[in-house]
Amino acid sequence: MLLLRGHFGVYFQVVTVWGAGMIRVYCRCSSDDQDLKSQKHELNKWLKSQDEAVAWYEDEGFSGLTLDRPAWKKLIADLRPGDKLVCYAVDRVCRDLLHFLTVVRQLQARRVTFFSLREAVDISTPFGEAMLEILAVFGKLEIRIRQSRQRAGIEARRDPAMKRCPWGGRRAGTRIKVTVEKENHVIKLHGEGQPVAAIARLVGVTRKTVYAILNRQMQPS
Repeated sequence: MLLLRGHFGVYFQVVTVWGAGMIRVYCRCSSDDQDLKSQKHELNKWLKSQDEAVAWYEDEGFSGLTLDRPAWKKLIADLRPGDKLVCYAVDRVCRDLLHFLTVVRQLQARRVTFFSLREAVDISTPFGEAMLEILAVFGKLEIRIRQSRQRAGIEARRDPAMKRCPWGGRRAGTRIKVTVEKENHVIKLHGEGQPVAAIARLVGVTRKTVYAILNRQMQPS
């Protein structure tokens, strides 16, 4: 949905091409038991102190693990130099910290600023730039901690006699058993328009397994 906010809080549909300087507000929630009301309430309070024209972009029922969302893609296509992308919180854009930093750097390259209401991150200010550098450091630290934990888990399970992990990998050609719940989850996400890579990541299976499930589902019973 794309609306413009005019004077006196009146909203109207976009019918013309706008120049630089718009505020483009993005909202997202990931499941049916959530909604955008609280985000929009806080954002509307902030917008009362702004004079620029405003465009709203809303994604309901979409995960923060992927940027393959209709309103987000529309927003990115509409951005012009001088625009400001505003959201309620950083995790409304994406969940992964380093992914978020990549998005912000791309916005900067297009001369678009970014503001997060909850974290008060405004990359148009020196303080906002400093915050980005701090987030980048923590993002790299997060990756190193995750890798360290993975290595520690592997070492903890290594067989001291055989010098390898007890599972030892699968024999080539072995079919992976997928639970009915996971199969149903794959089919549900595919029906919602999620890409195969995102489905594999969300369900915890390989892309090959996702294709196999979808192919079986398409075969006549």
